[in-house]
Amino acid sequence: MTNPIDKISVLIADPHRAFAEALADRLNREPGLSVAGVATAGADVIPLVEQTRPDVVLSELEFGNEGAFVVARNLVRAAPGSRIVLLTGVLSDIFIEQSASAGVGYVLKTEPLAEVIAAIQTAAAGGTPRSPAVAERLTYDRARGRHVLKAPDRLTRLTTRQIEVLRLIAGGRSVREVAR
Repeated sequence: MTNPIDKISVLIADPHRAFAEALADRLNREPGLSVAGVATAGADVIPLVEQTRPDVVLSELEFGNEGAFVVARNLVRAAPGSRIVLLTGVLSDIFIEQSASAGVGYVLKTEPLAEVIAAIQTAAAGGTPRSPAVAERLTYDRARGRHVLKAPDRLTRLTTRQIEVLRLIAGGRSVREVAR
């Protein structure tokens, strides 16, 4: 983790190149922050994280064939010291439940930039930042020792793999392509 006198290193993982580069430019001008790199393809995220070892990874939910939770699982293995914050425009109970289960932050792209910066700082300090719209859907379950949805539905009980399969099918992939 970052030494208090050091800058927080951030890796931005988002398939929208213009957004990712604009955010990187802005974060690099923020005192106390430094962008370690930008990945715009899911396959590039892990190698870049292994190379740069950022304090925080800001990741979009979708990367074409790879969803954020596949990338997140691989990130935890590749760089256990990096904190993950999903920065997305998608407000979905399935993804909120998955992020809570994985212990990763969930911040909406509709938040002001100051809130995104605060989320990076919270994550670097060991917290799990969430947008207010995300936090209001969660409650703390003492038995599980983590946050869970206040009103879960059947879809939120799906495993990460089941969600990935559904996402690929919904994206028009054939059963053969999904099996690969």
